[in-house]
Amino acid sequence: MEKQLYQEMYDLEENHWWFVGRRKILFDITKRKVGRVGRILDIGCGTGVNAKWLGELGKEVYGVEMSDEAIGLAKKRTPNLRVIKGEFPNIEINDRFDLITLFDVLEHFEDDIAAMRKIRGMLNPGGCAVFSVPAFSFLWSEHDLLAHHKRRYTAQELQEKLVQAGFYPVRITYFNTFLFMPILFFRFMRKILGLRGGKTDFFMAPAPFNFLLAKLFGAERFLLRFINFPFGVSLIAIAKK
Repeated sequence: MEKQLYQEMYDLEENHWWFVGRRKILFDITKRKVGRVGRILDIGCGTGVNAKWLGELGKEVYGVEMSDEAIGLAKKRTPNLRVIKGEFPNIEINDRFDLITLFDVLEHFEDDIAAMRKIRGMLNPGGCAVFSVPAFSFLWSEHDLLAHHKRRYTAQELQEKLVQAGFYPVRITYFNTFLFMPILFFRFMRKILGLRGGKTDFFMAPAPFNFLLAKLFGAERFLLRFINFPFGVSLIAIAKK
């Protein structure tokens, strides 16, 4: 990820509608499918925003992060987070965990199946891994380039790769579905009009609009308690060792 994105994310993550809505969905699904555990490892913990809610699910929360900029911001935000500095999957971690999370991280790896296998080996028997990834290659944009993404996924592709890595997929569903068409239109128009300029898709909307978007996005969690969505901007997968 570009260095300037870490400070940008730190400034936006607490209040931006996308981060707020995503946290509500990820927390709700993880809490219901995994429950409380002992040790949690958040790979690619970034600026530490997810460590807060992960702390409600586990007794100990560790993070893996390679960027000095991100680690400094993570320690500022969540002083109790135990950060292991290094680049996954090249880093060696001898500890074992009950839950390993990768939120919008898997798409950064050259060999995602090898990374999944390593994650599986770091889990305690019966442990779970939770992945969130961007969906559908036709949604590819300059945002993906700036974030150093290697790919976007379909649900079938993600499931097949999890099985190849030795996981048992517990649940896979798309999310960010309510806003799928506006986001598709926005990215399509950016391409058509050539609106690039090295900018990501993250910008703070006016407060009332941002509030409504966060509520709309986060409300998906109530339906996701009962059904899987057939499409969306993102995917979440829970897989068991």
